[in-house]
Amino acid sequence: MAGKNVSGSFYTSATTDQREPEGKEYESDYDDVENIVVEPLDDSDYEEVDDIVEIHEQLNTEDKNDSKTHDPPVKSACGTRAIVLLYILLIINFVMWGVLLYVAIVKYSEISTEVQNLTMELSMRRENGSKMSENIQQQSTIIDGISSQVRSMETDISQMKTEVAVSKSYIWEQFMKKYTFSTEKKKWGEARDICVSQGASLAVASSIAELAYLKEIIKESHWIGLSDLETEGQWKWLDGTEVGKSYWKSAQPDNFNEEDCGEILQTGELNDSHCNTMKSWICEKWCNNTCVLFY
Repeated sequence: MAGKNVSGSFYTSATTDQREPEGKEYESDYDDVENIVVEPLDDSDYEEVDDIVEIHEQLNTEDKNDSKTHDPPVKSACGTRAIVLLYILLIINFVMWGVLLYVAIVKYSEISTEVQNLTMELSMRRENGSKMSENIQQQSTIIDGISSQVRSMETDISQMKTEVAVSKSYIWEQFMKKYTFSTEKKKWGEARDICVSQGASLAVASSIAELAYLKEIIKESHWIGLSDLETEGQWKWLDGTEVGKSYWKSAQPDNFNEEDCGEILQTGELNDSHCNTMKSWICEKWCNNTCVLFY
């Protein structure tokens, strides 16, 4: 067993001796090496070697287990990357929402501006419409005024035509009558109305002398104020007096085909005729010293 002890003393001296600085050698070291006796190993020594190998394998197994226990940090790194990616996605989402919010604000501002512009335009159009309505009312008033003036002018023209229609006038000084003779031809009723519009009436020749006076002026038959329109066969002047039979032309009035209106012939005699026949007429008016005012 001296070899075992030698080997044991060798390991002890190798582990316990302090290492000398490199580059220094001592003769005693070489002496120890020469004194070492290597003895062959027995079974117990192999058992120790097996123990050492087993211990070494256990250490390797522990190292592998340690490496396995360090795997979670790898997983932790993957989780960190996922969190970072999530943060990035959240940031992108916030940015997109911000962009959308900005676009919405811009669009809202544009729409608000457009609404304001439309409101102003509508207000201006309403003002223009009110002004146009005022102008239309003013124009309507002007048109009404012009229309009234036109109607007045038409009345004046009609009156002038009427005056022209009875432009020729004669004064019979014996009875202070003024006679006007038409230059147009009308129906008996129309002639009567024109005389009334002039403040006169169709001529009432209630005497032979008056008929003779009128006969000297006319050159054709004229309507006078004589008819039997109220009662058939009862001829009267417009003032209500009856007509003497001596005033009529021979065999007249004969009421041929409903002749109800009277006329004075160029001979100065009276005759019945159809009221719708177009004839000239004679208007008369009592002057009472005012004949110059009658036209």
